[in-house]
Amino acid sequence: MRSVVVGAILLGIVIAGVVGSWVLPISDPLDMDVSRRLSPPSWRHPFGTDQYGRDVFSRVLRGGAVALGASIVSVGIASLTGVPIGFGAGLAGGIVDEAIMRLMDALQAFPSILLAIAIVAILGPGPLNAMVAIGLVNGPVFARLARSVVLSLKERDFILAAEALGAPRLRILWRHILPNGLGPLLVQASIGASTAVLAEASLSYLGLGTQPPDPSWGRMLEEARLFMDRAPWMALFPGLALFLTVLGFNFLGDGLRDLTDPWRRGRR
Repeated sequence: MRSVVVGAILLGIVIAGVVGSWVLPISDPLDMDVSRRLSPPSWRHPFGTDQYGRDVFSRVLRGGAVALGASIVSVGIASLTGVPIGFGAGLAGGIVDEAIMRLMDALQAFPSILLAIAIVAILGPGPLNAMVAIGLVNGPVFARLARSVVLSLKERDFILAAEALGAPRLRILWRHILPNGLGPLLVQASIGASTAVLAEASLSYLGLGTQPPDPSWGRMLEEARLFMDRAPWMALFPGLALFLTVLGFNFLGDGLRDLTDPWRRGRR
């Protein structure tokens, strides 16, 4: 329970900052003032300015919108593609199950970041294409988890009783398997969200995600690389925001795992 609270607090801070960047009258993250370039943190610029005189504070907040958007869109795509495939494979069994799972194994054999880079290279650089690529790369993870949920439940007495009463498979899936397997899928969604945030930052760092001048934490870290000795705040604050967001999602995932695992609840 404490992990859920800590994760919720960390993510709440990030979400509040993102919402505040659109509501509160802060500096435009795209406005340049060369006369103030590489200025250290001050009252006017709490996180300092970058090499173009842009306010790092407003850019970090606006970059949070990209990170949270990547987590939501990527996890949505991964779950909407992977979960139905895993459920279908688990219910079908036999050669269909084997064929689908070997395809998932083949996709997971590639390093995820390389596969995402290949997909973005085909679709073209951009934040939306990066989110789609991350979602497609994480789809096999959800597929394998959904299949394991089906395999662990379909031989249970209440499933066999529903089949004996003539309930169709879709009804069994919707009314019995999905509610009982929702816990592990929620945990994986939280972990997948943290992976998506890191992957989006990595793609933006490589120039395949968010394109300049729009802010992104990965893009800001790449731009700060040449100014680490003169303006360390350019890398410190987006890196700290990335760290807190990933840590929040991981804490949330650990807490959800504890809450949805009967064995862990019994030990407590």
